[in-house]
Amino acid sequence: MQSGISTEAQRGRWLLATAIAVTLFGDAIVILLKISKSGLGASGGSAVRWFVTAALFYAVWRGQQWARWLMVGLLGLGLLLTAPGMLRSMHPLLIGVVLQLGITLALLAFPPSVSAFISHQRRRYEGNS
Repeated sequence: MQSGISTEAQRGRWLLATAIAVTLFGDAIVILLKISKSGLGASGGSAVRWFVTAALFYAVWRGQQWARWLMVGLLGLGLLLTAPGMLRSMHPLLIGVVLQLGITLALLAFPPSVSAFISHQRRRYEGNS
């Protein structure tokens, strides 16, 4: 066990890292597919969104609760906007996006271990500021 971090917080660290990887990797694949189909110019907004997502995840990693709940809200909104299209077309890419959004939303919103890790990080970084 790493010094100063509980087993619960370690589990939360792993779950948060999984949420970050699922989201950033999944979004990068979608952006690359969009670029290959429409060109770089048509995908600029998606690239900016990717960097904003990465910045928000960094804030969550550093223990910022506001960033966590902003991410949960944005992921929920994305899920609400994407799920009807997926249900109409059952396109594999839309299914993947809905799964990515749902998995990340669940990992950020529900596990108490993620809360424990975020609290640990907030205490850790408050001491260094």
